[in-house]
Amino acid sequence: GRTTGPLFATATGARLDRAATWRLLRKLARRAVPEKAGSIHPHDLRHAFVTLSLDAGASLRDVQDAAGHADPRTTRRYDRARYNLDRHPTYALAGLV
Repeated sequence: GRTTGPLFATATGARLDRAATWRLLRKLARRAVPEKAGSIHPHDLRHAFVTLSLDAGASLRDVQDAAGHADPRTTRRYDRARYNLDRHPTYALAGLV
């Protein structure tokens, strides 16, 4: 039902800007994965989005469009599982035998 205003807002109702996003991610990382909290960055969310979308079966073209990439090679660079052998076509063919 929302038609106006920010999609994400701070506790004060202000638009969630870059700095607020960074603080929120750092806070969540300290609670969820304290040993890696210092190495998690907001840009990692884009990598996670691309990787998980492709793993869920979304087409590369759809993920490319959602990520705002002009070139599919850029989208592939964001895919953290691109070297996973389970996704290699040879692995899929071996499963048929």
